[in-house]
Formats: sequence, structure tokens, C-alpha cells
Amino acid sequence: MSTISVLWDSTWNSTSIAASTVTNTSSATTAAIDNSNHAATEISVTIVYGGTATTGAVVNILRMVDDTPTFESATNDSPFGFSLPFATSTTFHRSITVAGDRISKFKVYVSNNTGASITATVNYKQSTVQIV
Repeated sequence: MSTISVLWDSTWNSTSIAASTVTNTSSATTAAIDNSNHAATEISVTIVYGGTATTGAVVNILRMVDDTPTFESATNDSPFGFSLPFATSTTFHRSITVAGDRISKFKVYVSNNTGASITATVNYKQSTVQIV
């Protein structure tokens, strides 16, 4: 009889959004994350709000849409996204999982219209499936 195991990376991988200051009314986008040969990718988002924040930062998953490669636009295409909770001078975390059988390559987009600068960090780890 076979055993199926999900094997996750033992450590988180950094992205280009690593303790990055994102000023009010600006955004930051990671490089493409490749789900090829992976069952899933877990995304970790940490946002540290400034002292005058009035709303939460928005995080979008931008899917690849062609071989150019072109990715969805957070401005025009209404990609999947969520707002983080917020409070002034407070840190919030959110993790989501992007299934490897549904999304091949994607970018993570952090948009800041909070009324204050934020410090953003986006990390990821990936899993594979082993059948023994």
C-alpha cells in the first residue's frame, strides 16, 4: 500500500518585498513565483502600519495570463485580493495558500492607501507531494 505525504519547504523564501517601506498611495510587487512541480505555495504577508493609518493595506494575487509573460493588473483586472485589518502603529499577519493545480505563476502585489507609510514583508514556502 502506498503512502502519500505532503512535504513543505523547511524555511521561508524571501521576496523582493522584505521589510520594505511602501509609502502612502504607492505599491510593491514581487517577482513571479513559479508553482511548477509544486502542490501549493503558502504566502506569508506581514504589514506594520504607521501612526496615521486609517484603512488596511490591500494584497492581490496577480495570475499570469499569457506567455509574454503578462500578469493581471491590480488596477484594471480585479484579481483575487484581500484587505488586512489595521490599527495605527500595529503589526498584522496573514497567510494564504495558492494551489499549484490552479495557478501556474503569480506575483504578490501590496497596495498602500492607508494614509501612512507601511512596512511590508512577503515570504513564501512551497510543497510537493511524495508517494511511497
